[in-house]
Amino acid sequence: MKKTNILQAYQMVFREILESWERAGKGKPQEKDFPDIDLTISIRLLEQGYSLPDVKQVLLEHSPERKALHDNDRAMDIYIQKTLAQVNKTWDAHSKKTLDAAKTSYRKRAAGLLKKYQDYRSIGLYQDGAIGVALLQKDRFPLATVIKALRQNSLGKGTNAAYFAALSQGLEQVANRYQAIEAASDEPTTDPVALYRLFAKQYMQETKTTVLSGRDDQNIVRRIGAFFFNEIQKNGELSPETRQAIWEKSLEPYIQRGIKEASPVYPEPGRKKDEYLMSLVLELEDQFEQEKAHSATAYAETEHLYLKRRQDIQSRLDAYKSHADTFFDGLIAKELLEAQQTPENIRKVIEKNTLVDEDDKGAYAKSVLEKAERCLHAEKEIINLEPIESYPEGTTYAMLREKGVTMVHLFRQMMQERLASYPSFQLELTEPYADRDAVEKLIHKFPDFNRSALIDAIEDASPRAQLPGCSPEYAESIIKEAEERLRRVEEREKKQLTIQKQYNRLRGLSSEGVYEESTPMDSYKDGRIAVKMLRRGVSKDDIKQYLIALAKATVATATVAAAAVYAQDILNKAQEFLSRERAIRDYPNGEAMTRDAETVQTVRGPSAPVTDAAMARAEAENMTGRAIDAENRARSLAETARAREIAAENQVAIEEEKAREKEAEQEKTPSCSALYLEKMHERYQEKGFVQAGMDIAIMKDMMLTSKYTPEQIQEVIKDRSPVAIEPGRDEGYVDYVRTMAEQEIEREREKLKHYVVVPQYSDHPRDDASCNAEYGYLRKEMDAAISLPHDLLMDAMIAKALLDDHYDKSVVLDTLDKYAPSGWTEENPTIPYGDHVLSYMTNSLTQVLDYAQENTEELVRKITTTTTVTTTITETD
Repeated sequence: MKKTNILQAYQMVFREILESWERAGKGKPQEKDFPDIDLTISIRLLEQGYSLPDVKQVLLEHSPERKALHDNDRAMDIYIQKTLAQVNKTWDAHSKKTLDAAKTSYRKRAAGLLKKYQDYRSIGLYQDGAIGVALLQKDRFPLATVIKALRQNSLGKGTNAAYFAALSQGLEQVANRYQAIEAASDEPTTDPVALYRLFAKQYMQETKTTVLSGRDDQNIVRRIGAFFFNEIQKNGELSPETRQAIWEKSLEPYIQRGIKEASPVYPEPGRKKDEYLMSLVLELEDQFEQEKAHSATAYAETEHLYLKRRQDIQSRLDAYKSHADTFFDGLIAKELLEAQQTPENIRKVIEKNTLVDEDDKGAYAKSVLEKAERCLHAEKEIINLEPIESYPEGTTYAMLREKGVTMVHLFRQMMQERLASYPSFQLELTEPYADRDAVEKLIHKFPDFNRSALIDAIEDASPRAQLPGCSPEYAESIIKEAEERLRRVEEREKKQLTIQKQYNRLRGLSSEGVYEESTPMDSYKDGRIAVKMLRRGVSKDDIKQYLIALAKATVATATVAAAAVYAQDILNKAQEFLSRERAIRDYPNGEAMTRDAETVQTVRGPSAPVTDAAMARAEAENMTGRAIDAENRARSLAETARAREIAAENQVAIEEEKAREKEAEQEKTPSCSALYLEKMHERYQEKGFVQAGMDIAIMKDMMLTSKYTPEQIQEVIKDRSPVAIEPGRDEGYVDYVRTMAEQEIEREREKLKHYVVVPQYSDHPRDDASCNAEYGYLRKEMDAAISLPHDLLMDAMIAKALLDDHYDKSVVLDTLDKYAPSGWTEENPTIPYGDHVLSYMTNSLTQVLDYAQENTEELVRKITTTTTVTTTITETD
């Protein structure tokens, strides 16, 4: 590369910068502006294909900073090193190709995003904002470039000045907040804004998160809450109720301020801030409810309810057992009377055969017969009752009493009304549920009933109450039981109403404040809430019923059948989501402990091997001698046949053993499914939830580091990912994951193409120790800047930089050998890693540099022509 050419290129770029300053009205650059100008020039020259040593030299000789440093070469070396150290971090801000790269990334991300949810059919403010945040945080494009790319390329519907103003304002706030998090102090603080930034910074570093989501914000807030509660609990453990009270009174307002002023999720374009904040608070309140539900206090309450209910049931059983035989005598006597047996015979039969231990069995039999007759009479009164023709809705007991209707009549009518629908009920009038249901119906219809009058009515008109063995407290117990049933029904209805209200509220907040009229995301919202309610233990039937009602209410054309199908589909997917999530959570000890080859057949261990020669000898020995009798001959033949069988079995066992060894060797490399579950489990452990970004990160990782094809990985994600089966997703989700993974890989490879390895400035001797330290620094910088596995190309780039920085080749070779990839020596015993890297550097990098040289020479010809023309015009003027 000709060094004379770089001077002309330097002057051309410098002139362009001065002209842009003049157009912008900035005036003449000052000394404080020189580093940024030199940085821009350096990036433009490197972009054109000039080498780093050449760029260093032209800056050393011609930078305006040289005059400011009084031609001090050492000071200039330090200045240039500091300037060039910023090249990779600021490349996109100064490169002319950045805008085109950002536009390309936008288009690919937009195309992929439309496959993320089944309801996504168009791009709106939130989608454009989400892509913008990805361009900022994942692709690391400058804010101005991102906004410009969105303005020129947005696929959003109804875009206008207001749309882009909202988009730009939101993205600016988001960018500023991420920058503030990156720059946050590590010192503890009590300021809510600084504290949020500190915890967000720690969370993003620990979980390797580049773009925060609403659920990430929840985790950050939980960490802040845990931090405060740990401080408070130093003086003693706090109950869940106390924790919730402290949260509502003190912590919630404190944390809300941190979210409002520091969270980068809060101001995202297309998000209603108040709804987002409310959804965040609601999630944390739900956490307290879950804590209370699993606390010692809640357990004590559950145990109390259980014991009380068990005691009630046991008391009823004991009371029944105490008079069971007497009661049976009464029922049988009533049935015999109905069968027109004579009372005298019935009395004698009871006296002779009763199991009840009575001193005077004759008197006992007479009493039973009398009560059976009263029971039969009570039944007839109910069956033959002339009912009240009608009592309109709202009729009270007091109003009926004024008309002369007695409580006995009302009680009998409640019983009789059941006969109209169930004629056979007349055979069950002595069953306990008959009285209970009639009383419950009466109380429900006439809440102003008179209790004592109802007790008297039961005692007089209930067939069961007439039977022997019935407790004196029977009527009161029936009323209490009916009241208790009504109370429990009322509680259940209140609970159902609460669940429905909660569902409505959660559904409205399920999108975390995201609003898009063109993509309402109904199935996604319903799915998220169904998952949440299932986690809380709400009945599947209750959830389904609400989903049906919601579908019928929101879709005018929805039939009951269609609504039921929709609800069941949501519920099925929600349950499968939780099942897959549990498999990931419990891996490898739970359901997820499966591999592609799930069963390995157990091979029978071989007996002592039997060779052909041994088998032949045995056969010869067994067959010799004419004196061998038939029995021995038969035994010999059987043994020979068995020997053949054993030989055959052993041969099969040997083949199976070989197959098993081969399979065991393959098992050292996890199956695609197992590898996915392992990686997802690690991320789940870090965050406590699953999200689409995890699938993208894992697919990217597996595409780069595993032997599996993208299609195989997609298939595993389809079958194993909880997100893939989440309601609101469809088959396009796995395509979205792959598109995003490929885009991120492509973007990182683009960054690697223009990555510049910049050694540190050092006066140290270029020895082994210095080279090792420099290699470590350069590799750390490169790995931090490029989100790709460290590979041969990267080591070749570092090696070239070390050689250009005047390290001896033998020293560089020793360093490369020292930091060779694990297993290199075993796999390549005759090829030192350093030699391999330098060979690759000479061959592959030379081709890249030759291509850059051709582009540079063409560019220089253009610059020379432009300069000549400019000079001519100036002289003519």
